[in-house]
Amino acid sequence: MKLGKTKVALLAAVLIASLAAGAVLLLRGFEGSLLPSPTGPAEPEAECAEPSIVYVYATDAQKHAADEVTSSLKMMLQQRGVNVINLPVCVVPASSFEKRFQVYPALLIRGNVTVPSDYVSCTFGNYKELYPLLSAIIAHYSGVQVSYGYGGEAFLVVSTAPLTSFPHEQPNLGEILSRVFLVNVSSVEKVTPEALPFKLEVLPAVVVRSDYNISGGAPYIVPLQGSFYTVREDLHRRLLQSLGVFAYELSRSPPPILEEGVSLGAAGAPTLYILEDYHCPYCAKFYKANTALLLELVKQGKLRVVFVDLVVHPEVAPMHAFTWCLYNRTGSAYLYFNVSSGLYELFLKSTTTSLDDAVRVALDFTSAEVINESKACMPLREHTIQELSSSLAKLGFTGTPTFVFWNPATGRGLVVEGCLDWDVCIKEEDFVKVLNWLSQAG
Repeated sequence: MKLGKTKVALLAAVLIASLAAGAVLLLRGFEGSLLPSPTGPAEPEAECAEPSIVYVYATDAQKHAADEVTSSLKMMLQQRGVNVINLPVCVVPASSFEKRFQVYPALLIRGNVTVPSDYVSCTFGNYKELYPLLSAIIAHYSGVQVSYGYGGEAFLVVSTAPLTSFPHEQPNLGEILSRVFLVNVSSVEKVTPEALPFKLEVLPAVVVRSDYNISGGAPYIVPLQGSFYTVREDLHRRLLQSLGVFAYELSRSPPPILEEGVSLGAAGAPTLYILEDYHCPYCAKFYKANTALLLELVKQGKLRVVFVDLVVHPEVAPMHAFTWCLYNRTGSAYLYFNVSSGLYELFLKSTTTSLDDAVRVALDFTSAEVINESKACMPLREHTIQELSSSLAKLGFTGTPTFVFWNPATGRGLVVEGCLDWDVCIKEEDFVKVLNWLSQAG
């Protein structure tokens, strides 16, 4: 049965996200197998019409799904303004091509047909080969198992930083990485960075070695040196999270935009940037568990803390604007910290807070005059917070709390995204380990 129009529209949205934004993890669940080396002529045995859609299959199941897969492709291209509804379909076996494709079924366009550039992986002869990722997604949503034309080996490159360990149990890891890299991953091995012939900027990392250039499989697959490949940085972070790793080390300075937050502590000290949202329960638990520790480390000059607004819940924007305006009016980062701590304490008790709550908390630490003057600057600051949050999201910071550690003296950094524990995101012993690691020369 063919996919309905609603499902095709959804599939088109999935593909746009996958091809343009690298949302490959939407593929989780499809299965694949390695195809034996094909032998055959360079052109199809049965001459395909020009123009036409050429559907290359490797298994009987894929052959029987040709009508459903190509009908879905036609409807998707139609939605992109390409009229191919009446274009003939040529169904041929993998053995018809000397060229081996990265994924089967493979989808080709033969002849002079204008296809969106973000759908085309490469051209050869009179053919446009559509991205293997596109073929794999359509096949998956059509209930067809894909086959891989090439094999590879995966390497989990470990880091010495705290909190970055890969979990010991990784069920079906080879299958997961096969879906991501669109190649049959035959083995997965943990290695140190020194085992690779090049230096990686982000650790831990996932890389694949393949004798075939698999970067043509999807726009997010990035070639490294030699025959090694990884995925684009924003997707790499999501891939690590899907494998149970929520922290990674930095070898370059954090984005300068993080300095737009409220700074507490001495300049030059190791810095912790906290990306927070006043209605984030894990932010609240973090404050409750670590307030005394943070203040002590700041007092000792061992840490500088920068509080960065990352609004996930729109209703908190007025509170964030108010606390920043308090800081802007008084220059007191301690006032900002105390009001934020009070708001988080109330949130844990009532699961909701408002600007009125922020004002009541602030009255315990400052005058009504300062509060009124701070409220006057809120509209402009709310707009700035929205822009800041949008800019952070574009950099890949989308969840709270996110912790970014950086030691300018050693050039070492660590990013922790999300919570490591259902109760408290980062505990005191974690702080000790991270600060000790940051102090070591890279």
